[in-house]
Amino acid sequence: MQRRTFIAAAAILAVIVIEGGAMLTTMFLVSRGWMATIPRFTSEQIDEYFKHRDTMLGWPAPYFTVTSPCVSVYGDSFTAGTERVSYPRELSKLLGCEVSNYGVGGYGSDQAMIRAQTARLHDRAPVSIIGHVSENILRNLNQYRNLLYPGQELFFKPRFVFDGETLRTMPLPIAERTDFQRLMKSPATVLTYDEFESRPRPAFPYTMSLLRWLTGDFHVRAAIAGVPRHEPFYHADHPAGGLQLTTAILSMFAADKIRDHRLPVILLIPVGDDFNYVARGHQWPDQPLASALANSGTRVIHAGPKMMARLNGANPASLFEPSAHFNAQGYRMLAEIVADAISDLVSPPPPARDTRSPAQDQKRPDRPRHR
Repeated sequence: MQRRTFIAAAAILAVIVIEGGAMLTTMFLVSRGWMATIPRFTSEQIDEYFKHRDTMLGWPAPYFTVTSPCVSVYGDSFTAGTERVSYPRELSKLLGCEVSNYGVGGYGSDQAMIRAQTARLHDRAPVSIIGHVSENILRNLNQYRNLLYPGQELFFKPRFVFDGETLRTMPLPIAERTDFQRLMKSPATVLTYDEFESRPRPAFPYTMSLLRWLTGDFHVRAAIAGVPRHEPFYHADHPAGGLQLTTAILSMFAADKIRDHRLPVILLIPVGDDFNYVARGHQWPDQPLASALANSGTRVIHAGPKMMARLNGANPASLFEPSAHFNAQGYRMLAEIVADAISDLVSPPPPARDTRSPAQDQKRPDRPRHR
C-alpha cells in the first residue's frame, strides 16, 4: 500500500514538474516572439485603445505637408527611419529635391497603400514609392499584430482579402468594447481573417501547448527548414495566398497613382535573414513577388540583389543595427540604389529666378561682405 502511494505521489510530482517546466518554456517563447499570445486586457488598456486608434489605418499616422516634393514614399519603419537617418532623407540629398516621407512603423503593405489613398489630396509628388519589406507579406495576412510580434497588445489592423480578381477590405476586428471580451474568450470569432489566429498559444495543459507549437507552428517549421519565416508565404501554392494578395495590394497602389497622373515605383526591401538565406545559395525570398510585379508591367526596384552586389563580399551585417533595421550605411546604400533607379524620372525644381530689372540692380546700394 505504501509503495502504491509512493508511486502515485512520484507520478503526480513528475506531472507537476513537467507541466511547470512547460509553462516556463512557453513564457520564454512568448517573450522572444516565437510563440503567439492573446493577453488579458484591462479596462485601462481598452480605454487607451479607443482613445488612440485610427478606424481606417489601425494606428495613427502623422500628417504633414512638404512644399514642393519630387518624390513621396510610403511604407513601414524601414521607410520612416529615425530622427537621425532614413533612406528618404538620404534620397532627398542625392536627388537635390524634397522627399515626402509617409512611412509609419509597424505598417503592412496594405496599410501603406491605404495611407497613400488617404494622402492623395495633399501628396503632389510626381513620383511615388511604396516600400515593401520582405517580412511584410506576413503583416498583410494579419489583423492582430501581437500574434506576430511580442509586446504589441493594442495594435489591430485592417486587411484585404483577394479572391483572384477583386480586393475586398476587411475592417478593424475591434470595433467596440465588447469585442475585447469576445477576443479573450473566443479569438476566432473576432480575428476571422487573421492567418495567424490559429498559432498555438500558451494554455493549460502547457505540455500539450508546447507539443502543438513544436509540431504545427509556422515559425518552428521555418526554423527547422532553415528558411526565413516569411519565405514559404512567397510560394505561389501556399494556402494563405500571401503572394497573390501582396501582388494585388502593390498593383493597386500603382494603379491608383497612375490614375492620379503620378509615376508609381515598388521598392522591395530585404531584411537581414534574406541576405543569410541567399548567401547559402538560395534565391531571394521575395523573388516571386518581384517577378509577378515585373511581368505585370509595374516598375520594381528589387533592392536585395543590388545591395548584395554593392557589398561585394562584405558582411551584410555591416548594414544593420542590432534592432534589425538598417544603420546609416544601410540606409545610404538603399537611397543610392533608389536614386540610380529613378533619377531619370525626377526633375528637381529649378533654381529661383532673379526677377529684378537691371535698373533695380543699379539702384541697390552695396552691402558689406561677411567672411
